[in-house]
Amino acid sequence: MVSMDLTPTTQLPAAYALHRTIDLSKDKRLMIGLNIFGLVLLFPFGWLFSAIAASLRPMNQAQDVNLSTYSAIAYLVVIISVIVLFVILHEVVHGIFFWVVTGSRPNFGFKGAYAFAAAPEWFIPRNPYLWIGISPLLVISLIGVGLIAVVPAKLLFPTIIGLIFNAVGSVGDLYVVFWLFRRPPTDLIQDQGDKISVYSRQ
Repeated sequence: MVSMDLTPTTQLPAAYALHRTIDLSKDKRLMIGLNIFGLVLLFPFGWLFSAIAASLRPMNQAQDVNLSTYSAIAYLVVIISVIVLFVILHEVVHGIFFWVVTGSRPNFGFKGAYAFAAAPEWFIPRNPYLWIGISPLLVISLIGVGLIAVVPAKLLFPTIIGLIFNAVGSVGDLYVVFWLFRRPPTDLIQDQGDKISVYSRQ
């Protein structure tokens, strides 16, 4: 019975009951708090990825990590394109990890301004769900750092911007991961995209 509890399942075990639902569309206070925290994280993540770029690229390419590389219009186009691309990549990574954990194709979609990947039919144990939650920050950051070392100079600044926005955009994932980390490993999580329901064993 314990091993079944620790295996992703489409049937909620009888011994489980709903503990909490995290729904940012209804919890305005939490949503505002996470948005403010995300803005604060712009500075440390901006410093971190810029410092990594400065250490990996030759000194004569340092000027490529600044706004003067682009005209105002080109800069705007680059920023919008990078944000859209990294939002998509973020959810694709979530989806890949959902697929690995459950063996089933996840759902992708949009709700308002938010994109999401979800596995609404599955109840996933805490430990594998922690990896699903943190995966875009870890995977995209690691790949991005590798790209910093090899991309053409003109693509260096967009790559850094993408990494910063992906990290800042992971603030909701980080909140859920840190909250779940304090929960028992037997908890089951149902991710419906726009909300997450946590079930605990009674």
